[in-house]
Amino acid sequence: MKASKKDIIMNLLFKKTLPFFTLFVSILFVGTLILSYQKSSCALLAIALLIPYLVPLVLFRVICAIYPMKIGASFFGEDKFSPWISSYRIQQVYLMFPILERLLFIVPGLFNLWLRLWGSKIGKNVNFIPGVEVVDRGHITIGDNVFIGNKCYFSPHVVQVRKGRFFLYYKGITIGDNCFLGAFSTFGPGTEIASGTSLPSGSYYTVNKKTPGCLMPDYE
Repeated sequence: MKASKKDIIMNLLFKKTLPFFTLFVSILFVGTLILSYQKSSCALLAIALLIPYLVPLVLFRVICAIYPMKIGASFFGEDKFSPWISSYRIQQVYLMFPILERLLFIVPGLFNLWLRLWGSKIGKNVNFIPGVEVVDRGHITIGDNVFIGNKCYFSPHVVQVRKGRFFLYYKGITIGDNCFLGAFSTFGPGTEIASGTSLPSGSYYTVNKKTPGCLMPDYE
């Protein structure tokens, strides 16, 4: 498909620059931190600590506002601008420095708020264990009263090579109310977990897989 003027402009701004985004954020953080020490400025120190969180989040929101994420199947790596590639590169900073998100768990509920800021819908009394990994933070929907075990992995995307082209399938993950997700479980794009479901450890959900109610063994 032929690229539009918007595609050309967005590619010009982001296609070559975003691979260096994590490096840019790191330099900006360290530079501001050093400056705060030199000037003995608490305000600059606060800004430095917020840079790894606010800079990626704001840029993600700006790109999505200009070029919304396409839900479903698409190809990327060609002339058309890929908002998913851009968002993934923006979020790579948290893959390279996972401590940034682990620190959010110090304050109860802060990680939930963090996901909401990216666009996810997180209900009340949702308990994440700090080892949980969420990529594509903007398309997770979780109901109320949900417990998410250690090392659970949420990925609303899958990438393949089809006939020499990069194929992307992107769709949000939905978890209903009153669910228990066992440790080391994986949830792919389009996963839908029904309310009241209890999943055993190591559950694996691929593209568009749905589940009915309780799947845990009855120990009574």
